[in-house]
Amino acid sequence: MQGKQNKKFLIMSILIALTITLSGLVLPIGSSHHVIKISSEAVGGITNITATPDYCFKGVYCISSLLAEREGYARNVTGGLGGYVYFVTSLEDDPTNPQPGTLRHALTQAQPLWIFFLVNGTITLRDRISVTSNKTIDGRGAQITITTRYSGSARGQALRIYDVDNIIIVNIRFDSTDTRNIDAIEVRRSNNIWIHHCDFTNWSDGGVDLAEASTTRTNNITISWSRFWNHDKVTLIGNSATRTTDRNFRVTLHHNYYFMTQDRHPRLRFGIVDMYNNYLYRVGEATGISQKGLVYAEANIYELVPGDTEIADCTWTGESPGYFFNVSNWFIKPPGANAIIDGCWTNTTYVRPYPANVEPADEDLKRKIMKYAGTDFPLLPRLMIDHPSVQWGEYEWDLPLPTSILSLSASFVIDVTPYKAPEEEIIEIEWYMGDGTRYTGTPLDFLNRTTSDLRVRHTYPAPGIYTITVLMRSVGGSTLLVSNLIYVNISMIQTITTTLIQTTTTTVVSPTTVTLIETTTLPTTVISPTTVTAIVNIPITTTVVSERTITTTLVTPTTIRTTVATPTTILLTTVITTTIPTTLTTIIPTTITSPLTIPTTITIRTTVATPTTLTISIP
Repeated sequence: MQGKQNKKFLIMSILIALTITLSGLVLPIGSSHHVIKISSEAVGGITNITATPDYCFKGVYCISSLLAEREGYARNVTGGLGGYVYFVTSLEDDPTNPQPGTLRHALTQAQPLWIFFLVNGTITLRDRISVTSNKTIDGRGAQITITTRYSGSARGQALRIYDVDNIIIVNIRFDSTDTRNIDAIEVRRSNNIWIHHCDFTNWSDGGVDLAEASTTRTNNITISWSRFWNHDKVTLIGNSATRTTDRNFRVTLHHNYYFMTQDRHPRLRFGIVDMYNNYLYRVGEATGISQKGLVYAEANIYELVPGDTEIADCTWTGESPGYFFNVSNWFIKPPGANAIIDGCWTNTTYVRPYPANVEPADEDLKRKIMKYAGTDFPLLPRLMIDHPSVQWGEYEWDLPLPTSILSLSASFVIDVTPYKAPEEEIIEIEWYMGDGTRYTGTPLDFLNRTTSDLRVRHTYPAPGIYTITVLMRSVGGSTLLVSNLIYVNISMIQTITTTLIQTTTTTVVSPTTVTLIETTTLPTTVISPTTVTAIVNIPITTTVVSERTITTTLVTPTTIRTTVATPTTILLTTVITTTIPTTLTTIIPTTITSPLTIPTTITIRTTVATPTTLTISIP
């Protein structure tokens, strides 16, 4: 009997061990608070593991070691400490019905949670997530990237931190959006927020925006050991020139790595920012301050480019100046470089209200920030072009290749990732555009001071598919190669031709070119977004390839190539407006008396998948 019990116990022990191994967990067992549910909840969702300081995810990533790194104004943040551990096991996102095991489900729970990830990859948000209080998003031990793909009314941010307290975000990469006016993170009226060892790149609006402070209490926030690159507007603190309660912002920025970002390092109104031991490499404009905001900048490293770089600008139309204290900062200046501090006040005092380990601004600190800032998983450079929606004005971000362009010309960007050591710094770049053209030079030769990135503008001789290759050589002698495709104003795969003598219904498989041959006359407006009624008497070619609204003016005779994604509106300025819908229906008169002179009305209803080419050609 005893032997049978031992055998039964052995089998159960093996099953428990297998369950833990297969779920990817390496958990310390034996303490009373480390109880493991052998159930679906242990695999994904809320567990009954209490998030205590001595809990270590995978036996390595301990809560106590993270809390020991707290510093600055948000030094008392605890996140989900004392709540339960939550395991994210799915990269899916469902805004209407969040499923257990997903990030959205975790962040919208009312209770405190310490969130770890048992998956690696990209979480593509379909709408912003409104984060509830007492949450830790702990990406240590995983490789998690957050991006967005919004539709309809979804707008604003990836993570919205409004009217909450006690949030920690660590080791998460926030990389790119497909929509204009999107912040990676926006904070309003929230206290004890700590963003640590994160990456922010290529967002159409702010990286981390602290838009509005509480009216009755200070809002303590720390952003530390994070990286920002290939990005325009980094951090806005106070988004109104009249909301004086934003003086309640208390923000610490330390050991961050700003790599060729454009501005807002930060842009401050009213509040107080303690900024020390940051490394700003070839930024466009550093810090903007107004409405009596105060920035205490101590022992930061500014590596400049030739010309003037505004380290601090306190001259803002209609707003009073702010205070800027330049304390023991190190300015690395190549020939012709100038550090400008413009119009700032200094006639006040600032005493740091907490202990801080401020290191000297020297080569050792520079190497330390380069090596350790940001997430701990790999980065690769990318080839990109200006995102189509930059036409909306203030939003500047890029679209990765492979992609399609409307015209023969485009501005191409090499998204160089932040160097991990001085020896990785690029000193020579060669662009091979795929049509026999080659551009060579140093990074300064390709630096665009307006966008703070490395780019070339190139015009191709003809439509086609081209392979762009970029070679980069570093100080240390290594060579890095990046290559990808650009589709230049082309039709993609097959052609269906319908003669206009009868009513025809054609189902199109993407990518497809549909050609309708007729002589007609073009109207100036079309009301229905799903129906095009066109009376045309000039040659037209409309090409549908990728996402955006295009405006083109007709010149007789001409060819128009319009690139959009379904469903999207094509706007031809003196012509038509349409939404590209899965079937192509062409309603044509049964007889044509004189194709060269008699106007014919053509109604086209189309629904196709991206990328698809719709060509209407009238000889």
